[in-house]
Amino acid sequence: TYTCEGDVCEIPLFPTPLEGVEIEFWADSSYGDSSDHHFALIRVLDTGVLQLPVPGNWYVDILSSQWLGDEIDACAQIWQALPPPGSLPEWLSTPNDIRFMQTDEPYHLLAGRLIDNGLVDASECPNDGLLPNGYANECGQVAAQPKVNVWQNQFDGPILLAANKLNLPAQLMKNQYALESQFWPGEFRVNDEFGLGQLTDMGADTVLLWNQSLYDQYCPLVLDESVCSSGYLGLSEEERALLRGALAVTANADCAECPTGVNLPHADNTVMLFAQTLLANCDQVAQTVFNATDNIPGDVTTYENLWRFTLANYHVGSGCLSYAIHTTWQQKQPLSWDNVSRYLTEPCQSAIPYVGIITK
Repeated sequence: TYTCEGDVCEIPLFPTPLEGVEIEFWADSSYGDSSDHHFALIRVLDTGVLQLPVPGNWYVDILSSQWLGDEIDACAQIWQALPPPGSLPEWLSTPNDIRFMQTDEPYHLLAGRLIDNGLVDASECPNDGLLPNGYANECGQVAAQPKVNVWQNQFDGPILLAANKLNLPAQLMKNQYALESQFWPGEFRVNDEFGLGQLTDMGADTVLLWNQSLYDQYCPLVLDESVCSSGYLGLSEEERALLRGALAVTANADCAECPTGVNLPHADNTVMLFAQTLLANCDQVAQTVFNATDNIPGDVTTYENLWRFTLANYHVGSGCLSYAIHTTWQQKQPLSWDNVSRYLTEPCQSAIPYVGIITK
């Protein structure tokens, strides 16, 4: 316990365990009443680097709803899980300079779409540069690569904007879009998966259920406001299905009359929707871990594991992940991704390469 008087309270901090320590704080007034009690998770680590003339160099991390400093990672706050000390792995980073997000990957699906929509001339290639499945063949890929490079980086601005606004890792978002759609935001491979992040009916259900602010914003655009006021679970099954379908289709940027075959300004706008969807999955994972362990997620696993769980939840759904997490915990094994992924049932195992590719 530490008590101080006045409008500023300086509390001496000491090195903590790697998982941090929790503090409780509040203010008492001279009239005998008190403010609400608040909590903070605090980690203080000695870097081991001697930096003269100051003796020592420190990592200090704070998670609290009352924090007024730099913005805190939104999912770390939800999970009460501190990120690893020091620099984050690249897949969890958000660069300050957009140039650090640029890539030059050879995406065959994207190249095929650019050729098929007349944005790349591959007429000198066999079959005009296309395979029977609509992807580019090797000749078509070579012809399309300069345009592919430009196309795959054009969404970096909206990604970085959404990441900074919602405090999510920008690189993870870009890696996810690369795997889901190869940055082609129109409908192509699967009829009921839409946009850069391939939003499905199940994905729309997750975001409407677990992201209250998005539900409040979107529902009145589709249903009467009086109907929306009952909340997503208060809607009839028919109303929920209508809302899910409308939201999923919103992510689609197909545009037959557009020069590129897709509505690029609309595709830019959908980046925020997919960021909100990712945030909803963070929230659902937090509840899944709590349901299985009766513990706050950050008390039983790491920040990086929780992001892997979130990606798996996005890809195969909460039923798959919940079974694997509950089984891992019942077997008294640590909640690491390596352990949890072993208990993914056969229909759910596509999550393993999915998570591996995004987090490599």
